[in-house]
Amino acid sequence: MEYTVTPHHKFHFNHGDVAIHSAPDSEGKATAYRVNKAVLALNSTVFADMFTLPDADGLHEMDDGVPVVVVTDSEEELSALMQALYEPHTLFSCRFDPETPIRLTPVMKLANKYEMDTIRERAVEAVCRDWPETFEQWARINAEIHSLIDRTPEAAAAVRFARDFNIPSILPAAYYALAHSDRNWHWDSRNVFGNQWRYVRYTRWELLDAIDYKVVLCLRSMLVGKLSNVVSQYTGETNSIPVGPLTVCPSTHSESHATCATGLAEILQRWKENELDLGSMLAEAEGPNPLGLLDQLHRMHTTAEMCGGCKTRLGRHITMYQIALWEQVVLMTETFQEEVQ
Repeated sequence: MEYTVTPHHKFHFNHGDVAIHSAPDSEGKATAYRVNKAVLALNSTVFADMFTLPDADGLHEMDDGVPVVVVTDSEEELSALMQALYEPHTLFSCRFDPETPIRLTPVMKLANKYEMDTIRERAVEAVCRDWPETFEQWARINAEIHSLIDRTPEAAAAVRFARDFNIPSILPAAYYALAHSDRNWHWDSRNVFGNQWRYVRYTRWELLDAIDYKVVLCLRSMLVGKLSNVVSQYTGETNSIPVGPLTVCPSTHSESHATCATGLAEILQRWKENELDLGSMLAEAEGPNPLGLLDQLHRMHTTAEMCGGCKTRLGRHITMYQIALWEQVVLMTETFQEEVQ
């Protein structure tokens, strides 16, 4: 097939000693990358082996005095790979960027193909650092993105990236985000409605397959029950506000017992009135978020009129509850992964 070759506008160096030609596009146009053998060989065992073949230059056609390697990869894929090799800071340094899994997908594809382990590790790290593996990491990241909601990582792209390239560690957090995302808010509509919707989590739902939807629906069903448990536990629906050791103040001053009991009841009532919109949380479109709900209570409990001991125990109780919920999310996700493998 006849095709034309155009030098890449950035990655075509005069000092390059090898030319990589992309596969031609639908219009018969290919892109040439004149780069350095040393850079390719340092990062890729495939290219390193290729360049050490006897008379390797004689195996390829020549272009302006340098050997040409014609590959089957697209211009988009090769440009992303060259950017990873020559300008890695532009690809791997952004936090909370919803485009990160999309941008790094062609990099991962070629890093796997050409055995570029370091590039692959950096791409995996760039995606994984936005998706926590433990509750403690979730709590830290959730606090960071609370003020950066416009830069919230996009969960569907992360799921697709993780499943396509076998990176299961980020799936629990990504699936959890999908389980409490509104299915009516599609990624392409994120700029349509104006600033009043800026706190909505937009999602690329079309990237999910049947297995992903099954995980999301099952996880959502479980979280609905957990949300009801959270509400019952902390608002007196089970006639204990709340249950367990929190009902007894540890203070040696008897007058503080009544104060702490009143303070606890008041903070829980305020939490229920201000933060608990069960009609919205349990609506069909928007999924439950018990971790986030508990996080709101954790933020509020420090303002309660209680002694230091009661505040500390309430904070610990909330955190332990969150950790237990997180572990159940991880377990359910891992169970589904085992079933599809």
